Amino acid sequence: MSSPAVIATAYLFDWIAGDPEWFPHPVRLIGKSVQEGERVLRRPGQIPAVELAVGGVLTFSLVAAAYIGTAKAIARMHKRGRASGFVTEMLFAWTCLASRSLHDEASAVVASLEADDIVLARQRLARIVGRDTHHLDAHEISRAVIETLGELF
Repeated sequence: MSSPAVIATAYLFDWIAGDPEWFPHPVRLIGKSVQEGERVLRRPGQIPAVELAVGGVLTFSLVAAAYIGTAKAIARMHKRGRASGFVTEMLFAWTCLASRSLHDEASAVVASLEADDIVLARQRLARIVGRDTHHLDAHEISRAVIETLGELF
């Protein structure tokens, strides 16, 4: 469904609006769903095979729910009209992008390093990477920012 016009518009919208924290972003929703799913499904003392099975079920369920929910929402809005379908696709595509926010966050990390505020640099870096940043030095922080920005391309 996603036409080049949808993707281009979403990309433009991303650079204009960014990724505002107040907006219900799918990654935040999925993260909360993972936390809730783990709370319900994981039990102390589970054997590794059960943990693996539970994790697989949770992962499959969340991916399937996201795909089906998105596809149904887009299809429903396309039935209402081309414009509403386009806008819905563009909004979903926009939430999958974060190039401006990633640029802004990476710039904040670099600014913190330039100001010799390693603690703030670690905190800002933690917003864009999935690794523990508490013990990283300036060189490791710089490398993590470069690696993260490299993932855009």
